[in-house]
Amino acid sequence: MTQTKIARMTRADYIAVLRQELAPATGCTEPVAIAYAVAKAASFLSGPVESIQVSVSRNMMKNAMGVGIPGAGASGIDLAAALGAFGGDADAVLEVLHNITPENVEQAQEFRQHHVTIALKDTPERLYIEAAVRSGKDTVTVVIQGSHTNIVKITKNGETLFQGCDAAAKPAGAARVADLTVEGICRFVSGVSAEELSFLRETVELNRRIAAEGVAHNYGLRVGKTAYEAVAHSGSFDDGCDYAAALAAAAADARMSGCQMPVATLCGSGNQGITATVPVIATCDYFHFSEEACLRALALSCLITIHVKSFIGRLSPICGCGMGSSIGVCAAVTFLFGGGPEQIGDAIRNVIADVSGIICDAYFPYEGCFSHGLGHSVGVEVHEDPRFNETDETPLAPGTVITVEPGVYLKHRFGVRIEDMVLVTPDGFEDFTKSEKTLIIL
Repeated sequence: MTQTKIARMTRADYIAVLRQELAPATGCTEPVAIAYAVAKAASFLSGPVESIQVSVSRNMMKNAMGVGIPGAGASGIDLAAALGAFGGDADAVLEVLHNITPENVEQAQEFRQHHVTIALKDTPERLYIEAAVRSGKDTVTVVIQGSHTNIVKITKNGETLFQGCDAAAKPAGAARVADLTVEGICRFVSGVSAEELSFLRETVELNRRIAAEGVAHNYGLRVGKTAYEAVAHSGSFDDGCDYAAALAAAAADARMSGCQMPVATLCGSGNQGITATVPVIATCDYFHFSEEACLRALALSCLITIHVKSFIGRLSPICGCGMGSSIGVCAAVTFLFGGGPEQIGDAIRNVIADVSGIICDAYFPYEGCFSHGLGHSVGVEVHEDPRFNETDETPLAPGTVITVEPGVYLKHRFGVRIEDMVLVTPDGFEDFTKSEKTLIIL
């Protein structure tokens, strides 16, 4: 995987890239970035906020609309914007909502009903936020573009207060992301000391802690917690893969459901930060690797992820976790078990061949719109136990016939349900339903 570059990067360059792309954030970075834009605009106003208008790009809308907001127990772009004005700390950047109180949430919930407007911005930019915040006769507008914290313009009543540059413009002093190569990253990781990578200890602490939180409590669909408990109950985590996957999923469950614990984000994404680091941390814990080995492996995973993301772009339709972080993790685990640049390159190619084309659908935006169990057993009666839902923990034995009936029901509009009849087999399932699920518009 050798690539030709004009200038070789120094250790300081690689460390600068890591420091630039790793950042703590509380909550999903898309609604949090919207809250940050509003909080920043409000900081230039002397009176109480009276109205907020937010315009965002399509990808921002997709990623922000359905995720839990830290400390709010709810979701919504309008709520994120209102919280930015009521309780937001602009100086904390992506931890802007770290100090919100129940009173702030109540105030924001009331305010968003009549004073917050959300619109789709017609822009080619994937990551774009425009927040216009009004108090009396004054209106301050903040524009974020290219990355979640990159403010490109601040105006007050039409007068420019600040003019920045697009994140793609690479201002002087910016880290050399475009100069990364797999060969160069491997060379850096092999020679860097643990002390030089000591700043990564914060990443380990933050992401290990939220993974433990996700395992200990019920967040979202409890994917990670359920996987962890299922394998722990069997008494074996096999080769450590199940352990690493369960912890990563648990951390993502907690973050996406509004947990107020900060996470170390990567390339502007908390889930990419989690998936690039938690499996590496878990592998090191499971196999008792030294701290130095762990820090080097983390640096490798993060740098490879950053390298891949430089081609995919931020807020890409391509899943950054599947196509970015998973490649970084495979490189890091190969490194931990003695692989050199050649083996790491082979591992990367294998993963790319396996996961290419995974599309990001962001978070499920219809929370609360699926009001029944996923299905039920079918036997002598049409509806029999065990049921296929969150409360029935009866194992589904081979030979059981169940229905699988996911649906979405939008109040006063319409509902959609897809129904399949499935036979549980010793090694999986057989779907008896052969009808197509293509949308037909009449």
